[in-house]
Amino acid sequence: MNKLEGLLFSMVITIGIFLVMYIVGNYGTPTPEVEKPMLLLIFESWGDVEDSPNEIAFSNWIYNFGDIEAKNVSIQCETENRDGRVISSEKFNIGNIASNGYEYQSSYTMHYSYNDDLLGGCYLESKDNYINLMDKVNE
Repeated sequence: MNKLEGLLFSMVITIGIFLVMYIVGNYGTPTPEVEKPMLLLIFESWGDVEDSPNEIAFSNWIYNFGDIEAKNVSIQCETENRDGRVISSEKFNIGNIASNGYEYQSSYTMHYSYNDDLLGGCYLESKDNYINLMDKVNE
């Protein structure tokens, strides 16, 4: 092996080592999307409150599957008639949900009494600071 071949061989090995270091160094680096809380709201039920006939209770589970605490989480709960017209809508501030944690939420609204002609449900509202996993399922 002459001097030029030895130099070329050394350059190829050096470039190969730097390439391996680059790949290993960047592998596992979280993307910005993974660094956000990942929330999922599971609507459990809604209906009358026995002690207060003018109240409706909404029950939800909110899960944070992210490695970062979700801050200032809020939900919107609505009742609508069978034609899809919103009868009442109220925002509820849940607060913070720990990383890889969950929160059970019962929310009460005083607007209308429950009846069979109304539909009710809740959804996550503040989408700027977290990933809504239900949106990802729908994509």
